[in-house]
Amino acid sequence: MTFAFIPKAAYKIGQVIQVHGAPMRVESYTHTGRNVTAVTLPDAPRFKRIVCICTDMPAIEGVTE
Repeated sequence: MTFAFIPKAAYKIGQVIQVHGAPMRVESYTHTGRNVTAVTLPDAPRFKRIVCICTDMPAIEGVTE
């Protein structure tokens, strides 16, 4: 699973956001607004789904297996 820390904001489903420099579309979010799931855009060379944790901390990217 891939995850990323992104800045807190009011994200909406379908909104295009930048996740570590790549444009991605918000697919879902939790009711608390702390987690957002983002997927690559249709024209991306490879499909990715990233779980984003909304925080005030600097951007960090991690991968767990």
